[in-house]
Amino acid sequence: MPTTGTKTLTKTEQKIAQMIKLAAETGFVCEPVTKYRQEFLTAISSHLIHRSGKNVYQSPAFSIPMFSREAALNIFGEANLVTNKAGTLTSWRIDDIAELSTIFGEMPSETGKLSAGLTRALKTENQKVVRVLATIIPTFEMSVVQMPRGVDRMYLNFYYVLSDEGGEVHFPKDNERREIEFSQAMETAIRQKIMADARRLVRQGAPLSAAWLRQLKLEPEARLREAAETSNANPPKLLQACPNRLRV
Repeated sequence: MPTTGTKTLTKTEQKIAQMIKLAAETGFVCEPVTKYRQEFLTAISSHLIHRSGKNVYQSPAFSIPMFSREAALNIFGEANLVTNKAGTLTSWRIDDIAELSTIFGEMPSETGKLSAGLTRALKTENQKVVRVLATIIPTFEMSVVQMPRGVDRMYLNFYYVLSDEGGEVHFPKDNERREIEFSQAMETAIRQKIMADARRLVRQGAPLSAAWLRQLKLEPEARLREAAETSNANPPKLLQACPNRLRV
């Protein structure tokens, strides 16, 4: 069995080494899929921010250069594909929040304790607690287009809602800055998803404010957090698991 220095390579490691060598010999570079997944998550997270300036609409539209079509298919699979033309265009469209949750899976948690499910906790370095959450909602569209010279680029279009510690959910706006209307069933599903993700954030150690903890029916933890906020101390670590009840 081939070795590298003193290490004996497994069959999988041998194949990877051969692939990298062949790519180098033919003028290509091999990249792990994890690299693309991290780029995707970082790009999404950077566009989930407070409502201000152009972000008042809460409907990001942007692109990620040099994002491999094969990597996208590996990460997101073929479910929800609306176009799949190798060498030209591959696109996905997700209109259901449950399907959107399935596609994202556990990926957001890879970026740290401030992301879970479809939600990112918005917190600056100067803030000790989280007061606002940003949650991705349908419709979510992704496309990978092959640009000139064979370079792929991913395009993304989606909505997100902002939910605050007072229990208000701020929906995205249209071009006239009026909140976009959603069906009652979709609004209920969105609110349920926000609360489910908020519980996961608490379990991960995200410092949600006392008001948020009360929304989650965590009164003892809320009192501890409130005391910490009043004394300007760092938020205490909460150990108690969240209840299963939903507040809609």
